[in-house]
Amino acid sequence: KTNTANADLILGFDVLGAVSADNLKTAAAGRTVAVLNTTHVPTGEDIRKRRVISGPGRLLDLIRENTRHGHNLYIDASRLAEG
Repeated sequence: KTNTANADLILGFDVLGAVSADNLKTAAAGRTVAVLNTTHVPTGEDIRKRRVISGPGRLLDLIRENTRHGHNLYIDASRLAEG
């Protein structure tokens, strides 16, 4: 059984992965800090269905709701790596 609300840090290389139910259940708004790559990587389904990519807005809202949002760090790490 996975312990809930006991994570000090969520290190997210992909926002979609960071907001998975398994990850968010380990977060606590008063305890957990998130360090996230904000680059939106479309899923295979997004590409197949030719969905318009609107960015990670709602996904970041989920992170903010479940972490110490004032302490979180959001980085466009993909852009930095490519630079």
